[in-house]
Amino acid sequence: MPAEEQIVAAPEGPAPSVRGQQRRVRRSPLADERRAEDGGVSAEFAAALPAVVLVLGLLLSLGMHAAAQVSLEGGARAAARELARGESESSAVEAAQRISGESIHVATASEGEYARVTLTRQVRLLGLVEISAEQTAAAVARVEQPAPRPPSGRSAQGDRS
Repeated sequence: MPAEEQIVAAPEGPAPSVRGQQRRVRRSPLADERRAEDGGVSAEFAAALPAVVLVLGLLLSLGMHAAAQVSLEGGARAAARELARGESESSAVEAAQRISGESIHVATASEGEYARVTLTRQVRLLGLVEISAEQTAAAVARVEQPAPRPPSGRSAQGDRS
Protein backbone atom coordinates (compact mmCIF):
# COMPACT_ATOMS: atom_id res chain seq x y z
CA MET A 1 0.00 0.00 0.00
CA PRO A 2 1.58 3.34 -0.98
CA ALA A 3 2.29 5.81 1.73
CA GLU A 4 -0.12 8.70 2.01
CA GLU A 5 1.02 12.17 1.28
CA GLN A 6 -0.13 15.11 3.29
CA ILE A 7 0.19 18.75 2.41
CA VAL A 8 1.43 20.82 5.30
CA ALA A 9 2.02 24.54 5.38
CA ALA A 10 5.66 25.32 5.92
CA PRO A 11 6.45 26.92 9.25
CA GLU A 12 7.44 30.49 9.19
CA GLY A 13 11.17 30.58 9.40
CA PRO A 14 14.17 32.66 8.54
CA ALA A 15 14.43 31.58 4.92
CA PRO A 16 12.32 34.02 2.90
CA SER A 17 12.27 31.76 -0.15
CA VAL A 18 10.34 29.01 1.72
CA ARG A 19 7.75 31.32 3.26
CA GLY A 20 4.24 30.75 2.02
CA GLN A 21 5.09 27.62 0.11
CA GLN A 22 3.63 24.25 0.82
CA ARG A 23 5.69 21.13 1.16
CA ARG A 24 4.76 17.51 1.00
CA VAL A 25 5.39 15.29 4.01
CA ARG A 26 5.31 11.59 3.56
CA ARG A 27 3.90 9.55 6.50
CA SER A 28 4.67 5.90 6.87
CA PRO A 29 1.97 3.25 7.32
CA LEU A 30 3.47 2.43 10.73
CA ALA A 31 2.72 5.93 11.94
CA ASP A 32 -0.91 5.47 10.93
CA GLU A 33 -1.09 2.16 12.84
CA ARG A 34 0.46 3.71 15.93
CA ARG A 35 -1.99 6.58 15.78
CA ALA A 36 -4.91 4.13 15.47
CA GLU A 37 -3.69 2.25 18.57
CA ASP A 38 -3.29 5.34 20.75
CA GLY A 39 -5.18 4.71 23.98
CA GLY A 40 -5.44 0.96 23.39
CA VAL A 41 -3.25 0.13 26.36
CA SER A 42 -5.35 2.35 28.60
CA ALA A 43 -8.52 0.55 27.53
CA GLU A 44 -6.96 -2.87 28.10
CA PHE A 45 -5.70 -1.80 31.52
CA ALA A 46 -9.13 -0.47 32.46
CA ALA A 47 -10.72 -3.76 31.41
CA ALA A 48 -8.20 -5.90 33.32
CA LEU A 49 -8.10 -3.84 36.52
CA PRO A 50 -11.37 -5.16 38.04
CA ALA A 51 -10.20 -8.74 37.48
CA VAL A 52 -6.89 -8.03 39.20
CA VAL A 53 -8.67 -6.40 42.15
CA LEU A 54 -11.03 -9.38 42.44
CA VAL A 55 -8.16 -11.89 42.45
CA LEU A 56 -6.27 -9.89 45.10
CA GLY A 57 -9.42 -9.68 47.23
CA LEU A 58 -9.93 -13.43 46.91
CA LEU A 59 -6.34 -14.14 47.95
CA LEU A 60 -6.66 -11.83 50.95
CA SER A 61 -9.94 -13.46 51.94
CA LEU A 62 -8.46 -16.95 51.70
CA GLY A 63 -5.52 -15.89 53.86
CA MET A 64 -7.86 -14.50 56.50
CA HIS A 65 -9.97 -17.68 56.30
CA ALA A 66 -6.85 -19.80 56.96
CA ALA A 67 -5.80 -17.61 59.91
CA ALA A 68 -9.29 -17.91 61.40
CA GLN A 69 -9.12 -21.70 61.07
CA VAL A 70 -5.78 -21.78 62.89
CA SER A 71 -7.19 -19.70 65.75
CA LEU A 72 -10.23 -21.99 65.93
CA GLU A 73 -7.98 -25.04 66.23
CA GLY A 74 -5.97 -23.32 68.96
CA GLY A 75 -9.16 -22.60 70.88
CA ALA A 76 -10.26 -26.23 70.60
CA ARG A 77 -6.90 -27.43 71.94
CA ALA A 78 -7.01 -24.99 74.85
CA ALA A 79 -10.54 -26.06 75.80
CA ALA A 80 -9.61 -29.76 75.59
CA ARG A 81 -6.60 -29.14 77.88
CA GLU A 82 -8.86 -27.42 80.40
CA LEU A 83 -11.21 -30.39 80.46
CA ALA A 84 -8.31 -32.86 80.62
CA ARG A 85 -6.98 -31.15 83.75
CA GLY A 86 -10.36 -31.57 85.39
CA GLU A 87 -11.53 -27.96 85.05
CA SER A 88 -15.21 -27.12 84.59
CA GLU A 89 -16.93 -26.89 81.23
CA SER A 90 -17.44 -23.14 81.66
CA SER A 91 -13.69 -22.75 82.14
CA ALA A 92 -13.11 -24.66 78.90
CA VAL A 93 -15.62 -22.47 77.03
CA GLU A 94 -13.90 -19.32 78.34
CA ALA A 95 -10.51 -20.62 77.18
CA ALA A 96 -11.90 -21.36 73.71
CA GLN A 97 -13.53 -17.92 73.43
CA ARG A 98 -10.40 -16.16 74.66
CA ILE A 99 -8.37 -17.67 71.81
CA SER A 100 -10.93 -18.04 69.02
CA GLY A 101 -13.27 -15.12 69.66
CA GLU A 102 -16.76 -14.72 71.05
CA SER A 103 -18.69 -15.82 67.97
CA ILE A 104 -18.08 -19.56 68.32
CA HIS A 105 -20.26 -22.49 69.28
CA VAL A 106 -18.59 -24.88 71.74
CA ALA A 107 -19.66 -28.51 72.11
CA THR A 108 -18.00 -30.76 74.69
CA ALA A 109 -18.30 -34.50 75.15
CA SER A 110 -16.75 -37.08 77.43
CA GLU A 111 -15.75 -40.29 75.69
CA GLY A 112 -14.50 -42.65 78.37
CA GLU A 113 -11.19 -41.31 79.55
CA TYR A 114 -11.03 -38.72 76.77
CA ALA A 115 -12.54 -35.25 76.54
CA ARG A 116 -13.63 -34.00 73.11
CA VAL A 117 -14.21 -30.35 72.23
CA THR A 118 -15.69 -29.21 68.91
CA LEU A 119 -15.79 -25.53 67.91
CA THR A 120 -17.79 -24.16 64.98
CA ARG A 121 -18.34 -20.69 63.56
CA GLN A 122 -19.71 -19.05 60.44
CA VAL A 123 -17.29 -17.02 58.32
CA ARG A 124 -17.86 -14.80 55.28
CA LEU A 125 -15.62 -15.72 52.39
CA LEU A 126 -15.10 -12.46 50.50
CA GLY A 127 -16.09 -10.08 53.26
CA LEU A 128 -18.22 -7.91 50.99
CA VAL A 129 -20.35 -10.65 49.48
CA GLU A 130 -22.81 -12.65 51.57
CA ILE A 131 -21.12 -15.97 50.87
CA SER A 132 -20.50 -17.79 54.11
CA ALA A 133 -19.01 -21.10 55.15
CA GLU A 134 -18.76 -22.99 58.39
CA GLN A 135 -15.40 -23.63 60.00
CA THR A 136 -15.04 -26.54 62.40
CA ALA A 137 -12.18 -27.61 64.64
CA ALA A 138 -12.06 -30.47 67.12
CA ALA A 139 -9.56 -31.55 69.75
CA VAL A 140 -9.37 -34.62 71.97
CA ALA A 141 -7.34 -34.87 75.17
CA ARG A 142 -6.90 -37.69 77.65
CA VAL A 143 -8.36 -36.81 81.04
CA GLU A 144 -5.65 -36.74 83.67
CA GLN A 145 -6.12 -39.01 86.63
CA PRO A 146 -5.29 -37.44 89.96
CA ALA A 147 -2.03 -38.69 91.42
CA PRO A 148 -2.47 -41.21 94.23
CA ARG A 149 -2.08 -39.59 97.61
CA PRO A 150 0.27 -41.16 100.10
CA PRO A 151 -1.32 -42.58 103.22
CA SER A 152 -1.61 -40.02 105.97
CA GLY A 153 1.34 -39.82 108.32
CA ARG A 154 4.00 -40.60 105.72
CA SER A 155 5.82 -38.17 103.47
CA ALA A 156 5.75 -38.54 99.73
CA GLN A 157 9.52 -39.15 99.60
CA GLY A 158 9.61 -41.82 102.29
CA ASP A 159 11.16 -41.85 105.74
CA ARG A 160 14.91 -41.41 106.10
CA SER A 161 15.65 -42.98 109.42
